[in-house]
Parts: sequence; C-alpha cells; structure tokens
Amino acid sequence: MRAIAIALTLLCSTPAAAQSAAIPAATAEEAPGLQQRIETLIPAMRGELPYDRYFAPVFRDAVPEAKFLTIARELEARGGAIERVARVEAIDGHTATVSLRMARGTALMDIAVEPEAPHRVTGLIVTGLLADAATLAEVAKGIAALPGTTGLALARLGDGGPHIVTGVAPDRPLAIASAFKLVILARLVREIESGDRHWEDKVTLGAMPLPAGKFAGKAAGTETTLHALAEAMIATSDNSATDILLAELGRKKVEAMLPVVGVADPGANRPLLSTLELFKLKGGNPALAKRWRTASRQQRRRLLDEIDRLPVSAIDPKLFADGTPVMPDIEWFASPADLVRTLDWLLRHTEHGSAARARDILAANPGVGPAVAARMGYVGFKGGSEPGVLNLSFLIQARNGDWYAMSTGWNDTTSDVSLDTLLPLASRAVALIADAAPGATVSR
Repeated sequence: MRAIAIALTLLCSTPAAAQSAAIPAATAEEAPGLQQRIETLIPAMRGELPYDRYFAPVFRDAVPEAKFLTIARELEARGGAIERVARVEAIDGHTATVSLRMARGTALMDIAVEPEAPHRVTGLIVTGLLADAATLAEVAKGIAALPGTTGLALARLGDGGPHIVTGVAPDRPLAIASAFKLVILARLVREIESGDRHWEDKVTLGAMPLPAGKFAGKAAGTETTLHALAEAMIATSDNSATDILLAELGRKKVEAMLPVVGVADPGANRPLLSTLELFKLKGGNPALAKRWRTASRQQRRRLLDEIDRLPVSAIDPKLFADGTPVMPDIEWFASPADLVRTLDWLLRHTEHGSAARARDILAANPGVGPAVAARMGYVGFKGGSEPGVLNLSFLIQARNGDWYAMSTGWNDTTSDVSLDTLLPLASRAVALIADAAPGATVSR
C-alpha cells in the first residue's frame, strides 16, 4: 500500500527552523524583529518582497526562490488564498508559531529569524493545514459531501465501550488499505500481554518473497525483533514488515482477532490477504483475480497456494502508477466504527506492562502536524491509502484526560481520492477534540 507520510507539508526547513512545542511567556511584541517578519510574511509568500532581504542566506541556499514560490502556490491550491495572520505564539525572541487564515482553512507554521539585525528568516515550515470548520458537525458535513463513498466515526472511550458522538455512516464497511495492519498489531499485543511473546523476541528472516520495505532483499538468516517489525509496520506502513509479522503470528490467528477487536463482519476479510498477495491479485494475473472475485471463502483459501506460487516479477511494475483505482473489491474492509472499536481494544490492552509499548508505536507517526499534536495528551495513528482508497484512524487523549477514537474513510471506485482534502478535515476534528468534549451528531 502507499505509505501515508502524514505529518507535514514542508515549505522549507533549515537547522534553525522552529520546532519546539513549548510556548513560554514571551510574545512577538517583545521581539520587534520577529514581529516585523511575521507582519510581512504574507507579501513574502506572494513574492512581493525582495527574496534576499526577507530570507537569510542559509535559507536561500536550501530553498531557491523559484522553488519557494512554487511550493507556496501549492499551499494556496490546497487551502485557498492566504488572507491574514490569525494568531502568533512566540517560542522565544526569534522563533514563533503562526496561524495563517486562508480561504478554506488555516495553515499552521513555524518561523525562525536571525537573532541579530536585520532578523531575516532562517526557517519556515508548515506544520499542519486545518479545514475551515468551527464544529465537529461541520467536519462531518465536509466529509459527507466528498464524492464517492465516505464514513466517519468519532467516539468517546471509557466504560461501556465506545460511544459514537459524531459520525457519517459509521457502520458502513469501506475499503481501508493499510489500516488493516491494526489487527495484526492487536494480535501481537494479545500475545505480548499473555507472555507468550516478548517485544525483543528474535525473528529470523527466511526465503519468503516480500513486497517493498526495509526488510525486503535482506539475506535469509538475518535477525530482527518483533518490536522492530511492529514499529515499521505502523510508523511507516512498511509492507515487508507487515507480511513477516502476518506469517510469524499466523494468518488464522490474526483472522481470529477480527471479532475480538470488534469488526462486525469478519468474514469479509477471510482469508486475510498479505500485502504481497493483494498486489499479485491486483497486478499479477487477471484470470486468477477473476476467479478470486467469484470464489467462496473455502475456494479462496485453496487459491492462496496458487497466488503464492505466482512470482513477484509477475506484478505489473506500473500498478497504481496512474492513480486509477484497481479492483476495489479486492481489499481489506472495515467500517469506521469497526476501527474505532479496534483502537478502543488496543487502548484497553496497553494500559500496563510490556504491552504498553504498543502506544509508543502508534504515536511514532501521529498523523497530524506537531502544532496540533502538541495540544493533545496523546495521539496515535494508522492510515491506509491506495488509488481510490483512503483511511485515517486516530487514538486521541484530550487535555482533560478523556480518550477518543476517530476513523474516517473515503472510497471512490472510478477516480483517486485526495489526502490533501481529507487530512485537513481530520486534523481539524483532532484539534477540536483537544479542548472541548464534542456533541453528538450522527448521519447515517
């Protein structure tokens, strides 16, 4: 599956770029050089100021003017025209976090300037883009209005199981791409929790063919750990790590976790395909794919041996290259509510002991920019993406200590779907959860 590198739209970054999430009492007004650069940030992004006067040499060396203006236009294509500086939070006398109001949302940026005059900009980075939605109900409305088929479930977690407070067709199954890897993580957590396995247990790589990833191409006999595999599978959506873990844990044992974690229709994912098997079906042998699509569950299990015998070289190297959805009915499936229940299961089974390390794995890529993540007690994330399929699933602790889970999905069988469209909506929902308990709005 396509890895979702969620975190940030990079405008430009230098070693001096502001990265701290801590905001001391200093204000931009107490740093006139910083304040001046912030006041002229919008004209600079529009190319209306001399580039060498606004940006320091270290910045210009890293990001030539033409590149900067191209990326600035790409940001405006996503969020609309930049209208004004909405908020400034100083980190110290020469770095700050800036919120830029745009026509269709808000861009969060870190800016750094030279400590000495003339205080030219040394670092500028976009740390997030939030949709223009004042409430969770507006976020849900925006997701529901997307073309194709969408879903959303946002639930408060706690006693009595997840309580969905905001949703769009939360129980409708959708293709979820790599978000299915949460079920593999859950199986591993169960075995860690029981003491049957340990994070540092060694896994010896064999000769099994693997999809792309950091473990593909390593020599047979190479050792790694369960923790290293799980971390790669979740943080970077590594497909080679995923297939190794699926084989190590056992396909049927992972399938057995589907009803345990709360997937309402586990049969839709039995047998549970590895990532390489899915690629072979979608891009390796059309006749075999046709048989798979019409086969019963038992027939599909018998077909697995035939799929595994198909060489990796049979996969079309241009599979997914043009962004056109390929066989969207050959996938992994779950509803947003299924994935919320899965995240709730993971929360409840990682409170104590060795299994708690799974929370660090989920938080390695928080899925939102640092400005939003810093407002939360905790943000864990797993996404999934291929042409026509997108899923974003979050485990969130608000500032008041309450836990939430949110999953949103978007499928289109005829054209690709855009992370740049769905992520700002999801990021805005996460930001809204940070400070206030959401009210109930569920659309079916």
